[in-house]
Amino acid sequence: HTMSVESAQGFGANDGLSKPLDADQVITSMYNCARVRALYRQFGDESTDYPSRDGVIAKSAFNQLFITCLDRADRYGEKSYLINVSVRNFGIIRGDEGDDKAREIAELMKKYITRIRRLSDIIGHTDDHEFTVMMLSPARADEPIMAVNRFANEFAEVHDLISVSNAPVEIKIA
Repeated sequence: HTMSVESAQGFGANDGLSKPLDADQVITSMYNCARVRALYRQFGDESTDYPSRDGVIAKSAFNQLFITCLDRADRYGEKSYLINVSVRNFGIIRGDEGDDKAREIAELMKKYITRIRRLSDIIGHTDDHEFTVMMLSPARADEPIMAVNRFANEFAEVHDLISVSNAPVEIKIA
């Protein structure tokens, strides 16, 4: 007897593959696993941390919450979602404009992210040029997509305010 992926997730499974195996679904599952492993390594890297301030928590604290979410997904099938907001061309801006200008751009990003998030969302400073928004237990299935769209729309509107360097800032939301 087989169960649906939704039923399996209710028992704590994070993903499932039905037989006969669909090659595209196997590849999608492998990609998802690789992405979780990469995030686990990135958030757990203690060589660089950022201070908790202005409504954004340090990467080390965010990592503990991330691990807790993985555990709760395994135990109880709880869902949480991550939205990464980063500057795609941060290295170029840092090289051309210097560290101070690059930090100013990151501070402006932080300001807008904290303004548009839901109060229940948790924001972590996860890289020099990246903030990660954690959505815990959204009430509706469309909330994560709505949040991504909200972030994309907001950053399209304030793009000029964040681009305080000669090179325009390229925001990536994933």
